[in-house]
Amino acid sequence: MFIILIFFFCAPYQKSTIDYSTIDTEKNSSFPGLSPDMSKGRTWIRVDPDYTNVYHQDICDTYGDYPNIIERKLAQSRKTMTVNFIFVIYKKFFL
Repeated sequence: MFIILIFFFCAPYQKSTIDYSTIDTEKNSSFPGLSPDMSKGRTWIRVDPDYTNVYHQDICDTYGDYPNIIERKLAQSRKTMTVNFIFVIYKKFFL
């Protein structure tokens, strides 16, 4: 049995500098105006785009009943977030 967790996240774009000295200062400088009530029940994660892999979105829908195919398709589609961002930019502007 395979359990696949999919996380969607919104990375804030800030022109200002983010204060990384503590988790709270990073959170507050990344999301200005975020009240304590708004952050209640949220989990904060930091990802390194050079070491975080992304996969094609249709693999589970297409091959959900075939675990051996899922493993192969995951291996074929695995790329880092950095590589994926470069591909998206290339596709948007050059294709």
